[in-house]
Amino acid sequence: GPTEDVVELAVYSFGALSVTYSFPLQGELDDLVTTSDSLYDDEVLFNDARTRAQELLDTFGRTVTKPALSDIVEDYIIYHLRPGTVTPAQLLADHRSLTARILRAEQGLLSEHEIQNALSNTLAYGPDEVAIVDWLGAILLGADMEDEKNVLELANVELLELRFLDAKLEEGVDSAYDLLERSRRAWWAFALRSRELERLGRMQADSTILLEGSDNALKLVGEDYLARFYGQASDKLHFSGWEASIDRKLRILESIYSQLSDIAAHRRSELLEWIIVLLISVEIALYFLGR
Repeated sequence: GPTEDVVELAVYSFGALSVTYSFPLQGELDDLVTTSDSLYDDEVLFNDARTRAQELLDTFGRTVTKPALSDIVEDYIIYHLRPGTVTPAQLLADHRSLTARILRAEQGLLSEHEIQNALSNTLAYGPDEVAIVDWLGAILLGADMEDEKNVLELANVELLELRFLDAKLEEGVDSAYDLLERSRRAWWAFALRSRELERLGRMQADSTILLEGSDNALKLVGEDYLARFYGQASDKLHFSGWEASIDRKLRILESIYSQLSDIAAHRRSELLEWIIVLLISVEIALYFLGR
């Protein structure tokens, strides 16, 4: 791991911000169980990261559109072990229960099922290396694991974006349903304005752009090994479930947008017909009054 305490902030073009704390640890392998438990949901680190993020955001000023820090956050712990500390076989066999407890930040013993699940995603490039990726954290054993660290950071940033997007779409779907319900009331039908439709359309477009932005950032993972490593990380972080939820909500928004567009077009057509009838009636009335 690192030889000194380091704090790094990374800003992504699609609106995400990552705060990384790196610090050296001394002790035995089993000491990491207590460390992982204390780092899990650590309020001091959380508050410090949020303060740093807000300060950085403030320095950007007007260069950022709609600047705001979301309440949605992701924390992830990476343990980087140097070669000689322990061997891959020891991590995955001799100390498998301990390794799983470190990854799960669990002080107590875990069942065999949980141990297998925690150690299910492993990948190694060299004979003295191994990467064990779980949903709460990862253990990296090897001399140079910077690429793996970067991929894990990107994966967690994408997870954060997926969660943020899913929450925004949830709000959008609720708002769209309310708009659709109001549009079906006769007294409100003619009040359906183009800006409501534009807002829904803009939400669809913004969501798609945000999703593509995070995807494009991860297209930089072009090497086969790192691509497979990213695939394992995305599996553990349950990307498929979030992506399915987002896709479903986008389809719902598209359906509601289409219905509202049809309703608005129908109402405009009805209004135009009534205007034509009224004009004809006025012409007829003027004709007879003129006689």
